[in-house]
Amino acid sequence: MKTRSFFAFTFLLPLLLQAQPSSPESHLLMKVADGFYHLFYDSSTAKSTVIEFEKFIALVEVPIRNEGGGATHLRDHSFAAQKVIAALEKYFPKKPLKYVLHSHWHPHSISSVKPFLVRGTTLISTQSNFERLKEFVDSTTVIRYNKQIRFVDSDSLVIKDKTNSIVVYRFLQSEYKSTPAKEYLYFYFPKYAALHSGCMYAKSQRTLADGREIVTDRVKDLDAFVRRKNLKVDNFVRINGDKQSPLCLMQGEEFKLICKTGVTVSDINDAYFSIGTEALNNNQDSLAQVILTHNIPASILNGNVYSSLRERNFNRALAFARLQVLVSPSDANAWDTLGEVNFILGNTELAKSFHAQSLKVDPGFNTGGLNAWTQTLREYSELWNGLNAK
Repeated sequence: MKTRSFFAFTFLLPLLLQAQPSSPESHLLMKVADGFYHLFYDSSTAKSTVIEFEKFIALVEVPIRNEGGGATHLRDHSFAAQKVIAALEKYFPKKPLKYVLHSHWHPHSISSVKPFLVRGTTLISTQSNFERLKEFVDSTTVIRYNKQIRFVDSDSLVIKDKTNSIVVYRFLQSEYKSTPAKEYLYFYFPKYAALHSGCMYAKSQRTLADGREIVTDRVKDLDAFVRRKNLKVDNFVRINGDKQSPLCLMQGEEFKLICKTGVTVSDINDAYFSIGTEALNNNQDSLAQVILTHNIPASILNGNVYSSLRERNFNRALAFARLQVLVSPSDANAWDTLGEVNFILGNTELAKSFHAQSLKVDPGFNTGGLNAWTQTLREYSELWNGLNAK
């Protein structure tokens, strides 16, 4: 997925729903309810959640850099994190930041670690996610602040006092296939009947011709989790700013309606892409017409590329990648995906030419290329070796 980078770290002026004119910095924080706040960044999408306890506060997600799984050159955005800390100290001068919690390793979940540890904050993570964070958290920091790094290695963890609580739920990609990392954390706020679902609540901006909203596999998995845990969820919190929604929350009733009336990605795949690989290759033009007629998002084609790669079905992955370029020739990510498949197939020079085309389409495109492809190949190789071992 293509994302936009931060070019400067300044906080975004959000909806002034709870701003106090007398305070020159009150626009940085938006109050949702007593003890429940949003903190906005210089991004069209990102926000953190602040939960206030009697004697401390907790920060959920630190999306300083708004990049997902395609992020390359992970690094600690220390200066930006120090500005986050300074802002929180102004809003909560008598309450230290005791916990930083994040759902997974992608920068739109967490983009800085060390400044928080230095200030005495405890990081709530998982073992596999922290292994990725070690790309920018040096070994000296890990050793020095080891006691402040806490892993959720069971089903859940609870942070609470007499005024508030957070229930941290851990689940695995092996349980919910759409999960963007091996392990993932949800954060439930019982006092507000709200679930922080991070980027697992993915909303499509496109619909099929019959007007039915597309329900992504992530939404389907999120719904299954809520049902499995029997959670009362009146509102969902996403990493996305959701500034168009009341209090920047996604309503639980809307979520239920989407799940009930929407069409799933699996339904679309069954209807249009269940044909064999040979037919997929031989009918690209007619399939492109179907895709454009029914407004099927290119993201579904992109998803099929990577699901095919996971299954080591390289010819099918290549067919979907070509189809994605055919219907979205002005999308830099489509060209980069075609390059990535060719890179995995060993067609390195051809892959480079496709990446060059992605930059012609969008000179600002900074997700993908050789470094990202190499990391993807490494991850898939581990997966394929695991499948062979079974």
